[in-house]
Amino acid sequence: MLNIAAVFPQCTTNACLETTTDSTFTVIDPAEDKKSIIYKGGIDTLSPPYFTIHNRTNKPIGFLAIDHCLFFDHDNEKCDFAVFDNSVFCFVEIKRGSGRKKGKIRKKAIDQLRATIIAFDKCNVDFTGYKREAFVSVGYNESFPKVKSRSQDAGKEFEDDYNVELFQGSEITFQ
Repeated sequence: MLNIAAVFPQCTTNACLETTTDSTFTVIDPAEDKKSIIYKGGIDTLSPPYFTIHNRTNKPIGFLAIDHCLFFDHDNEKCDFAVFDNSVFCFVEIKRGSGRKKGKIRKKAIDQLRATIIAFDKCNVDFTGYKREAFVSVGYNESFPKVKSRSQDAGKEFEDDYNVELFQGSEITFQ
């Protein structure tokens, strides 16, 4: 698994990184100015949005709180968190929103994902052997498996400029 703590020593100080082997877990972004967390209660008690991770083989999955934990840069916000195994690294931004505002909210989420990816690349995180993905999760009320982002220009930019596939959805499955 990636040695994130070597690149970002503050992840140890701020308790940003944890590992779980749970078969399914849920991540929430609880409030402004707080880090994302793995939610230990049942999802029936949650109000959306939240993000679900399925771990079919119960292998170690890393969870890294990014915004308000790894980075505290309020002028250039970062995405909420990342989840990863030994071959896939996923940046995730969860947003609340619906109706006409969803497009503007989605654009903001994409900007945050971009800023985070650029920050990781500038810090020389070694992603050799990893497939990188980014998820935009805007206001989903139910399970929404990953699909390629409808924002084709952003999707092409992410693939061409950052070697990251851009998706939208509210869940990911690790095999």
